[in-house]
Parts: sequence; C-alpha cells; structure tokens
Amino acid sequence: MFVEQIVKRWMYKDVGEAISRMCNYLVALALTEYTEILGAHLRDKVGVPEEGGRNFDAFFRLMKQVNPEYGQFETELASKATDPKKKTVYAVVRCGLAHEYFLKVKSNVENDPNDPKGECLSGPVCGLYYDPNDPDRLTLNVNRYLHDFKLAVDQFELMLPP
Repeated sequence: MFVEQIVKRWMYKDVGEAISRMCNYLVALALTEYTEILGAHLRDKVGVPEEGGRNFDAFFRLMKQVNPEYGQFETELASKATDPKKKTVYAVVRCGLAHEYFLKVKSNVENDPNDPKGECLSGPVCGLYYDPNDPDRLTLNVNRYLHDFKLAVDQFELMLPP
C-alpha cells in the first residue's frame, strides 16, 4: 500500500509535475527528502528524532546499489571537503536544500522539463556529479536522480514483507 499509493502514485506524480514546470530546487528538495523518508521506512524509524542522517544513508545505500556512480561521487565529495561538516551527501545536499535552499557547496541543479518521468535517455550517468568543466561545482541532475531513485524504490519494495 505505502509503496504503490504514496511513493509510486503521489511522490512520482508530484515530482514529475514539478520537473515539467522547471521547479528545479523544489524537485531536488523533494527527492532528497523522499530519500530520507524511505530510509526511515526501511529502518523502521519513521518519526524517530535524530535519525535523519542515518535514514537518508539507509536509502542512499540502495541508490548506490542500483548505480555505483553514487558511491564514487560520495567518495569524491568527502575527499574535496575542507570542512568536516561537509563530507556527506546528507550534510551537503539534503541539509543544504532543506535548511538553506541551496546545496552547501558551489553547485547547480539541472532539470530537463521534457523528461518528467526520469527516463534519462540522455544525460549524466549519475544524479550527483562534479562538472567536468568546473571540477569544484557539484551538480544535481533531478531527472537522473529520479531515474535511480525509482530503481532503488523497486529494490526497497522487494525488501518489504509480503
């Protein structure tokens, strides 16, 4: 019920509508919040205070399973960080968007409004990457992140009890 109704109908629909309307930062925030929310369900920690980072990381592990490029990105992010508080995807991306509206490093959010379902027939191989023309600029591509998020949801669904 939760995955079919809430995630695959409501979350996917809301994100798709926002992508098609070029609501770049709203989509980025939603996707990273959804990553944390699904991690809470995965860990059975919904509503438990002080678990946000661990919840995010739990679902992000599924993202890394379906696309190992996220693991490589995570390593690169940690190696570039000069501030110990900016070494994790949760801290830089999710918390930046949730608390400051922007990622906590030099960055941009990409969005192809013609790909509201995250089919990613072209584009980057990972939803989070450093721009090859500006190696200090982190890019969040919402279409690719959505694509990989959906694959991770499929894995999450397989982990649920029948």
